[in-house]
Amino acid sequence: MVEYSAPTVYEVKGDFSIDDARNLKQAAPKIYCTLGDNTVMRFGAYSVKDPDSGVTLVAISGEENKLQDEYARMRETSNQLTFDDRVVKHEFSRHFFLLKRLELNLEFHVVSKEPIKKMVLIEKHYFKDKLLSEFEFPFPFCMAGSTNTWQYTYELP
Repeated sequence: MVEYSAPTVYEVKGDFSIDDARNLKQAAPKIYCTLGDNTVMRFGAYSVKDPDSGVTLVAISGEENKLQDEYARMRETSNQLTFDDRVVKHEFSRHFFLLKRLELNLEFHVVSKEPIKKMVLIEKHYFKDKLLSEFEFPFPFCMAGSTNTWQYTYELP
């Protein structure tokens, strides 16, 4: 008889702070909060484009992202969640490394009944466990129940 035990997905860090996120120097091997911990926002549609040519490299619809989130939450509730259920990975062709800029379009929904104050999204880009770039995007105020869109153009090294 073969027994299967799912790999540990979470590492309980007490209160994982914004400073903890800022201090990460390589991709985290585990996720520091459960989906159930997130009671304030959900990500919707997003896309990554080459703004110079107009070519879309990645496009995920709001519905597709919602279905993935619901699936992961169901697996989390039944203790079947894996690391791959939570991590977003995209593969790009070699042409990607020739791009001078990237455009990110992101939608997120505030699902809490209270507004979000002083939210910060921290984004880090790694290649083979080496930190290539990092960004902080502050959102001073997001209304309760709102849908928000955000666009950012990255200058690539």
